[in-house]
Amino acid sequence: SVSAPTFGSSTWDIQANSSSNFITFKFGKKPTTGTYTTTTSSSPSSGEVNVSFYSGVISGTLKNGSLVYVNQISVNAWEMAVCSAPWTYNSSTYYFITKFSCPL
Repeated sequence: SVSAPTFGSSTWDIQANSSSNFITFKFGKKPTTGTYTTTTSSSPSSGEVNVSFYSGVISGTLKNGSLVYVNQISVNAWEMAVCSAPWTYNSSTYYFITKFSCPL
């Protein structure tokens, strides 16, 4: 399932999950159509998004500087895509890829 963006304490958050995989997107402003840059900061600015995830015992946060593509297809619906964004686990670099619609 994927939630619609909700305003947290200082960020607009989207939660996505399937079985044991959980992804959190934290935007500095309510997402609209455009390109956002990943940040490791838990307080992203208006053009940034913090993307963190976990699956079982593996967790991570996307490194600074990757792009997240957002298409707001209606007042209450969005499509999001991440193409090959790096993250590190146990000193190795991996690449995160996802695309989804929300809410789902």
